[in-house]
Amino acid sequence: MNIFMRMRKIIKMIALGVIALIPAIAVWLYIIYGGMYYLDEEYPYELWNKNFCQTDHNGSVDVLILGDSVVNASILPEYLSDGTYNLSLGGTTPIEAYYILKEYLEYNEAPKVCYIGFADAGYISDQNLYTRVLYFHRFSYEDEKELFSIAEEYNAESILIDGYLDEWKQYRFWSPSKYLPALFNGGFNARFDTNMANYQAIEEHKGSYLSLTDAYELEAEEIEYTSFPVNEYYDYYMKRLLDLCVENGITPRVLMVPMRPNVVCTMDYIADCYKYLVTLQEYCPQMTYYYRPEGFGYEDFADVWHMNWNGAVKYTQLIKETYPEDFE
Repeated sequence: MNIFMRMRKIIKMIALGVIALIPAIAVWLYIIYGGMYYLDEEYPYELWNKNFCQTDHNGSVDVLILGDSVVNASILPEYLSDGTYNLSLGGTTPIEAYYILKEYLEYNEAPKVCYIGFADAGYISDQNLYTRVLYFHRFSYEDEKELFSIAEEYNAESILIDGYLDEWKQYRFWSPSKYLPALFNGGFNARFDTNMANYQAIEEHKGSYLSLTDAYELEAEEIEYTSFPVNEYYDYYMKRLLDLCVENGITPRVLMVPMRPNVVCTMDYIADCYKYLVTLQEYCPQMTYYYRPEGFGYEDFADVWHMNWNGAVKYTQLIKETYPEDFE
């Protein structure tokens, strides 16, 4: 009889424990599957990008644009061709661009051409691996594991932050410590309408989402660029990205996007840029490069780095005039 009573007590305690865990489990599942309801406005862009890459487009895509927010804001697919899409994402580097194209090719036929470009920071350090890429679960576990493994080989300091493996695990397993602040700030479901509107806008503009404004500023302090250093780790991925293009019969075109007039590039800086572009072309003869065209003013930029709609239309038209064969 005592044994029976003890068993009942144990079962009751287990049941109460399970009941107590139900709210925590519910919150954890909401964190995993409810991103559009509580994550910030960057999430729809990465979600659209992932959904697009993992959808079979039946060979209808001829041109892909890869890069960061500067490139996303600069090229408008609807002004180029029906088969052109912009898969650039804010703050990314050749690392993310490589894995985006790799993922796309796992589900799709290869496009004819890839346009590739980054702001200078994209060749020097990662801006948002932890705050966006891992946070939004953009890539698979296998790709993330490889990313960190290669970072260790190159001792990439911008990736190997203090406690980086623990940070990675927390994101990988959707640790509430990483997501509860967004959940509370977003009011659990307050961001859904905004996120859906952003998702629909990026769908409508075939991946471009940053240049949807005519705003500009006329006054700005001068910024001087004196050198163009390229980090060995990011150069490795840039060359790997070029290899991936060539292996799949894709023509890679590397871009250096125009800057606002208050950004002054010294002769040493320009020489460094050309030297790097020539080095890439020697590595990959199939590659062409398009250096910054002139003729862009303050009225073409929404801020110091990103073009507005006016500038994007102008730059997109120059791309089409320079490479008309890509958009036939």
